Amino acid sequence: MCFIHGKPLLALCVCVVLLTEAKSIQAQSIYHPEGLNLGDEYRLIFLTAGKRDATSSDIEDYNSFVNSEALALDSIVRDLDVEWRAVASTTEIDAIDNTGTDPSLPGETGVPIYLVDGATRFVDHYDNLWDPESLGGSYHSGANITQIGTKVVQIANDTWTGTDFFGLAGGLGGPLGSPSPSLGISNTTNSRWINNKSASIATEPLSFYALSSVLTVVPEPSGAALILMSAFGIGRRRLS
Repeated sequence: MCFIHGKPLLALCVCVVLLTEAKSIQAQSIYHPEGLNLGDEYRLIFLTAGKRDATSSDIEDYNSFVNSEALALDSIVRDLDVEWRAVASTTEIDAIDNTGTDPSLPGETGVPIYLVDGATRFVDHYDNLWDPESLGGSYHSGANITQIGTKVVQIANDTWTGTDFFGLAGGLGGPLGSPSPSLGISNTTNSRWINNKSASIATEPLSFYALSSVLTVVPEPSGAALILMSAFGIGRRRLS
């Protein structure tokens, strides 16, 4: 029975027990994205809430950045045991190699990629990810949800990529570390997510895409119980 100030709640009180802390309620489905079954493989992609420049020619600088974003205190993916890679290219490495998404094998290659809300599928497999024919729009969504769960909606060249439609270094601009790297649009549903224009200056702080290593659908983990007492408007309270 639920109590408030030592008195039992009336019948009109709603007492709902949840199996996770407040932050994880939003992210619970990252363990079991919509449309998948136990044992299915998938990957997650997010747009970094933090920003940095594109002046470095070392891909590990960008990989380190997106991993630090994933581990931020307010990140809804910080408890996942995965490695994150920047969807980005330098003169030394292409995005398809940095992220392990080479679609060149025969047939449909790779696994589905979801946004970090767990409900929105970005692409079905790697062949869709690197699809230069999709300027008319063939992606399920934009890659515009950050690791803290916010959705970016403005139309802008807001993401450093240094990458063309095929996942290779270059594009309408150059690779990261060049004077005018390529930019993408995070909220578009076509190939311009990765390659829309060149930048006039690489020192501008912008977001990056982060792609997880391959995950497998498992039963959702339980956490601390919460009691939601909505009838009294006191919100969520974590129980120790």
